[in-house]
Amino acid sequence: MTDILEIMDNYRRDLLRIIENLTVEQLNTVPNGFNNNIVWNLGHILVVTDELLYKNTPFFSIPTYDFDIAGFKKGSRPEDIINEKDITSIRSAISNTVPQFRKLLSDYAMTSQKKEKELIENLSTDKNIHFILFHEDMHFSTIIRQLRLV
Repeated sequence: MTDILEIMDNYRRDLLRIIENLTVEQLNTVPNGFNNNIVWNLGHILVVTDELLYKNTPFFSIPTYDFDIAGFKKGSRPEDIINEKDITSIRSAISNTVPQFRKLLSDYAMTSQKKEKELIENLSTDKNIHFILFHEDMHFSTIIRQLRLV
């Protein structure tokens, strides 16, 4: 079985690659016909994934970030311009989330007598993991459509 975390990591690397040359203005532009912008989609992917991923692993707490996550939660929309510092923090978090989670699993496996592979396999059968991949793909597709308009 393909490692579910590897799929997430690949999605995120591809996503960061396609937006790497966008300006702060382009990332914050809400194109006609959309309710959000590219940077909101990035933050939203991060926040929703963390909530779902960590909720099902009670031995971990949800990470904290240098930016306010409230503006990216379910049902939110961009209300303010996200500055370059926060954009950099969001990009970094998107890039580091999967490796950090994998390390937490590995560290936990060493102390709990469970194998890391077993923990990942248990996660991959969880319905939330499948929703996470669906959700990230949906927002990835939205970002691709927005790229044509900014």
